[in-house]
Amino acid sequence: MRMPRPSSALADGRTKLLASIAPGDDADTSGIGERLEALAPLIDVDLDTSCAECGHAALCAFSISSPSCCSGLLDEREAVLGEVHALASGYGWSLPDILSLPRGLRRSLVRRACKASPTGFG
Repeated sequence: MRMPRPSSALADGRTKLLASIAPGDDADTSGIGERLEALAPLIDVDLDTSCAECGHAALCAFSISSPSCCSGLLDEREAVLGEVHALASGYGWSLPDILSLPRGLRRSLVRRACKASPTGFG
């Protein structure tokens, strides 16, 4: 079996994406941005917020595709995996039990478990 060339794989992916957004052999690609926005409107949103200290109202732009959001989600994923590993190793708890804990409690228990263990299993 021969592996597809990157350029053909990219073209195939583009074709599949266009077919899902604008079905038809002679699909008009001019409105793709608008169609994507209609399919996934929560990717870029403006959020009404207020300052926690003074209560001043503000509008905050949020984009799930922003580099800071993506890296934050990936960092959080790694942190949770580390917490799961530490608590499962230290206490023998199951994944559902660990993930059912509130975030703050889970992190506090990890800190305590790591302090108590001579190997610092976290």
